[in-house]
Amino acid sequence: MKKITYYMGFALCFLFFTNIYSQNKEVVEGMQQAPDGYILKADIPNTGIHYKGAKASLLYENGPFYNIPGSPNISMLESSSLGMSTYGFGSQQNSANSVADDFTLTDDADITEINLYCYQTGSSTSSTITAVYLQVWDGMPGSGGSVIWGDAVTNILDTSTWSDTYRDIESSPGATNRPIMVNNVLTPGLSIVAGTTYWLDWSFEGTLSSGPWQPPIAILGQATTGDALQSVDGRVTWNPVQDSGAQQGFPFQLIGNNSNAPVISCPTAITVNTDAGACGAVVNFADAVAIDVEDGAIPVLQTAGLPSGSEFPIGVTTVEFSATDTDGNTSTCQFT
Repeated sequence: MKKITYYMGFALCFLFFTNIYSQNKEVVEGMQQAPDGYILKADIPNTGIHYKGAKASLLYENGPFYNIPGSPNISMLESSSLGMSTYGFGSQQNSANSVADDFTLTDDADITEINLYCYQTGSSTSSTITAVYLQVWDGMPGSGGSVIWGDAVTNILDTSTWSDTYRDIESSPGATNRPIMVNNVLTPGLSIVAGTTYWLDWSFEGTLSSGPWQPPIAILGQATTGDALQSVDGRVTWNPVQDSGAQQGFPFQLIGNNSNAPVISCPTAITVNTDAGACGAVVNFADAVAIDVEDGAIPVLQTAGLPSGSEFPIGVTTVEFSATDTDGNTSTCQFT
């Protein structure tokens, strides 16, 4: 991402007012909107970031929600540089508006939480968001996908707090009336299969009259940021989300743990004859071998049976090994 230094003098310039059309977009008055087209699965740099780590860690980030880091951060609408004109897209449950975006993971995962972002124009930094409704699809909504988790009527909002970010405009910077909230939802039982493209669709409720609005992914100098969809008729039909002809994506984060357990292989069964009159025999064997899709070869631990080189008693003895990857997934194997 490009790094820029942002200077703010005395905040004055011109006041920009917004028009709200059926709460489906919050746009800058006087700017021309290009006809909407559709660019499916645009290849966007700096989006779709995968993470590896311990349980309940950040697994996936769909794209940044601000493009000027600082204190606070700024999600800058590039009205001058790129001719963009939409602050945010309607995602109001009570207006039958919702938005959707997709993701594909490289490992099987159990998703325990999701972070979604929105704002209400005119709010303070104390959140006015009261509800989040979320569905997970195994394909594109309205184009063959089916809902595999969640519904459109259950409020699953856990927490909503200010993200230390304002949505602002390049041509008249300095506004603080669009603080972006990060909304955390809990998703117990949501299991994702690697390589499958899933879609999230979500909507919000808030206490103010304007919004909630969904800000797009924000990357400086980048007009096209994804392949998100919007429904304005209660999730019946879905259309591409565009600003001035550029397809937009939406920021969200998936939190949980990768669920691919390591593959562990034990030695084959060993048979050793005892000497005449002996009550046992010395047995030597190699350790098990464990491979994990993320970590590669990982250490193994013998958890049962005598160690290699010991004198084993007459009869059958079971030896067990286990291996645990960095995500906390454990596999075991045994041999006799």
